[in-house]
Amino acid sequence: MDGVTLDKTNLFPKEWLSRYNKCEDCLKVYLTNDDFIEKHNLHKGSFEIPKEYDGKDVIAIGKDLFKNCRDLIEVIIPETVKTIEEGAFQGCSSLKIVRSSENLETIGKNAFYGCKSLEKLEISDSVKSIGTNAFKGVANIVYDGEAEGSPWGAKCINGKMEESKLSLNPWVLQSQFKAKDEELKTANSNIVSLQQQLTTKEEVLKTANSNIGSLKQQLNAKDEELKTANSNIGSLKQQLNAKEEVLKTSNSNIVSLQQQLTTKEEALKTANSNIASLQQQLIAQKQEFSNSNNRAENFAIQLQQQKEQYDILNSKYVEQGNNINSLNLQLQTATSNLSNLAIEKQTLAKSLQLANSKIEKVRNIDDFIQSFDSGLYFALEKELRTQITSKSTEISNLMRTKDDQLKKISALESTEKELLSQIASKTTEISSLTSIRDDQLKKISSLETTEKELRTQITSKSAEISNFARTKEEQLKRIS
Repeated sequence: MDGVTLDKTNLFPKEWLSRYNKCEDCLKVYLTNDDFIEKHNLHKGSFEIPKEYDGKDVIAIGKDLFKNCRDLIEVIIPETVKTIEEGAFQGCSSLKIVRSSENLETIGKNAFYGCKSLEKLEISDSVKSIGTNAFKGVANIVYDGEAEGSPWGAKCINGKMEESKLSLNPWVLQSQFKAKDEELKTANSNIVSLQQQLTTKEEVLKTANSNIGSLKQQLNAKDEELKTANSNIGSLKQQLNAKEEVLKTSNSNIVSLQQQLTTKEEALKTANSNIASLQQQLIAQKQEFSNSNNRAENFAIQLQQQKEQYDILNSKYVEQGNNINSLNLQLQTATSNLSNLAIEKQTLAKSLQLANSKIEKVRNIDDFIQSFDSGLYFALEKELRTQITSKSTEISNLMRTKDDQLKKISALESTEKELLSQIASKTTEISSLTSIRDDQLKKISSLETTEKELRTQITSKSAEISNFARTKEEQLKRIS
């Protein structure tokens, strides 16, 4: 499975390792430094294993990661962790609380070896493999799983003294024998290691004693040299005191001369300052006199220029008065012309409205023709020819009126530009009316050719009307 195993290279950020040199120092700060714990809202002695590192789940706690960390009191293991490797918490003598993962599968040998403060350790049944002496020194473990090798060094399992209970099962005896054999091998290995360390220490001690004798001889020689040097220092001190007295006298004379020199320099600075101030005042007065003359000359020139400008403005004022009178006359004339144009425009609008109404009457001929179906054919038959003749006359008059209006529109085009668009649209309408008139004339001619058919239809409609009238009379009688 793709995941990360925590070890001493990735338990803390790289900047921590560069600051505290090694993982053990970082861990000590994390668990015991009051300022750090308060700043990051932690619990003293408590360490929570991270769920992920560099975007991947943390699935294992590496070998010897917390080994001999006596400041660790509580550890919280997340659900992602499936393996606790060999010696991960070995020698954590202050460890009291282990909040274990429910998904834990493997616990390596010596994982909690020597955790004597851990009075009770609950292990998930999901654990399938537990290494030798994984809980050596632990008071009690709670476990109902299937891993072999019980109790793996613990004093009790599920509250029972499993270690002192003999079993007649040869497989159990064999596993216990193997466990004891592993413990013996570990103890022998530790004894050999201690013997080697002792031998190394004795060699170091011999070397140190030899070096101490040599250093004592060197120290005695240095003491003799120091006595000679102290004697020379006393003589040099006397000479130095005499030189210091001479130097003090010289320094006193120098200070007196420096004070006199400072006084002279201050007086010279004051004199130079006064001279510079007088020179600046003289230059300022000369400049002011020159500026006064220049201002007088400029004022005279400006006065002459203003008089000339006044004469020019006066002549322009008279000329503008004449122009204003002329413009007033032109304005009156334009106002009169505009009034006349407005009157002509109103007249033209009325004429156009009259033409439109007449054209509308022509358009209604179709409606008039269709009205023969309304049941009044008998009354309208005689009037049809009269109306057709009248409409022809009206159309002729309309054509003459149209020609007159076109002439007026042509005359107004040269005098009023604002009416051009309206006149153009009206011209278009008149053209369309002309085509409509032609269509109406064609309809009138077709009416003349179909007059006989209309008579037949009128006769038929008369019979229908008579029948309808009789039906109405019968209905009225029934109603009454």
